[in-house]
Amino acid sequence: MIGDRYIINGVIYWELRMRYDLRKHNFYVAIFICLLILLLDRISKNMILKLNEGTSIPIIKNIFHITFIYNTGAGFGVFQNASIFLTIFSVVILIGAIYYFFKTKGMTLRIMISVLIAGIVGNLTDRMLYGKVIDFVDLRIWPVFNIADVAITLGILSIIVYLWINDKKTNSKGRKNLSSS
Repeated sequence: MIGDRYIINGVIYWELRMRYDLRKHNFYVAIFICLLILLLDRISKNMILKLNEGTSIPIIKNIFHITFIYNTGAGFGVFQNASIFLTIFSVVILIGAIYYFFKTKGMTLRIMISVLIAGIVGNLTDRMLYGKVIDFVDLRIWPVFNIADVAITLGILSIIVYLWINDKKTNSKGRKNLSSS
């Protein structure tokens, strides 16, 4: 906090300025987003566990249902009955994601990685507790999924788009430098 003193018409005024730059605190913002997603995932799954497996509750009939199933595979029902492989794979990807989370300084990429981490931890927690993942979002035209699956998908897709856009920017700058030589 920095203060400046001003005297106007014989009255002393202090202007206090807070030097708070959100970019300097992007680590905490990303951690908060990660924890928020994890909290939403856990709360939703704990609510679903009160239902019997296989129960389907129509929210919008034939469009959106809450359907409680256990998934022994990966996101959206792929790689069924591969729980041990998926647990090991998840831990390896989680370690890599955490490494890049701390390595990167940019807020945008750090938030994208934190969303991915939240999804991985959400489903990994299920695998460790139950040996399978709790899924419940049923859109009727897609395999049943959960909040962690959405976080993983959004994290991966946003990181790919981010890297693709930055690669295009880097390549276009390189072409400009080459053409000016």
